[in-house]
Amino acid sequence: MKGLGQFNNTPQTTADLNKLLELIGKMGNYRGAMTEGERDLILGADRFDGLMVFNQSSGRINVWSDDLFDWWDPTSEDTYYPDSFGAGWSAASGYPVVIRVFGDRVHIEGAVVVASGASFDNILTVPIAARPGTIRWVGATVGQGAAITGMLDVTTAGRIRLPYRTGSLAAGQLLPLSGSWTLS
Repeated sequence: MKGLGQFNNTPQTTADLNKLLELIGKMGNYRGAMTEGERDLILGADRFDGLMVFNQSSGRINVWSDDLFDWWDPTSEDTYYPDSFGAGWSAASGYPVVIRVFGDRVHIEGAVVVASGASFDNILTVPIAARPGTIRWVGATVGQGAAITGMLDVTTAGRIRLPYRTGSLAAGQLLPLSGSWTLS
């Protein structure tokens, strides 16, 4: 048996696909397929945070974000690298610092190496596209050999810091960076 509602939820024909889109369109925040121009005409109370449409112009799902005040593609990501490292900090060999932005969410991963006299108030600076509107927690970290533990944060100027910590790192030791924050 083929077709919707007959033990198979995979559309087999254009009619099945149209019926599936119609059913999904009745399920709340999905409005169905439309061109980008039609999508941009959704205004006022009809345009709310989380509203989804299938953009026929791009062939991708678009979601409205009140925080971004724009449509975005939840399946896309932008990849960045640090704008700069603070004095006494450098990228760890084999663990490059990568910053990924998914809509309103930022994720950082990698590791840095500390040199003598480095400040924990400016480990590195993230690009403008990854800077939050207010200070955000990034996540916990444990330095090489558990020599240091603490909570990373990111400032509105894009500085990754370790303001709350116990212990210290010796020159040449690694500090892993892993966590995420929202832009808004």
